[in-house]
Amino acid sequence: MKFLVSLLIILIFNGCLFNNNKKDYFNKGKNEYINGNFMKAAKLWNKACNLGDVSGCVNLGNLYANGQGVKQDYKKAVELYKKACDMGNAFGCSNLSILYFNGQGVKQDYKKAAELTRKACNMGYNRECYNLGVSYANGQGVKQDYRKAAELYKKACDMGYALGCNNLGVLFFNGQGVKQDYKKAVELYKKACDMGSELGCENYINSNN
Repeated sequence: MKFLVSLLIILIFNGCLFNNNKKDYFNKGKNEYINGNFMKAAKLWNKACNLGDVSGCVNLGNLYANGQGVKQDYKKAVELYKKACDMGNAFGCSNLSILYFNGQGVKQDYKKAAELTRKACNMGYNRECYNLGVSYANGQGVKQDYRKAAELYKKACDMGYALGCNNLGVLFFNGQGVKQDYKKAVELYKKACDMGSELGCENYINSNN
């Protein structure tokens, strides 16, 4: 029994070291990045990612996408974002959707981009709920559906994303996907403006002229 207890303690202790190491690599990489040492940041985030730190994978993907500290490589960025997305990270899914939308490192695929945007939205990323709404409004990667766009804009708005409120206001103003309601549109423009959206402020001012 003593042997089994000792072994369990060692395994738990090693697990703690493992988790501490990956967090340590990530935090050191973050400090190096802030100080402009992108090459060092890349090496540290690579170690963190290899140990399973999802933020390390996303940030390393950003470096490859932007060519900071490493040679720009969209295919490598795709690999890293996919790894993070598969691990349940909304930012990884979001960034991967952008590469599919733009055809960077992968063949351009609006349908795949929309799928990844939906995945990020379902993970609670408000911006991606807004972006998925835009996809439905424009019919990119999905069948055009203003009603669905309205639902997604509302979801983004309720989650605190100003442009979601603004775009929902536009749909109410035009009667697209919802019953036309100028008063509701103005309320949403004001809400977007109060949340810091310049476009929301512009639409609010124009709607009162």
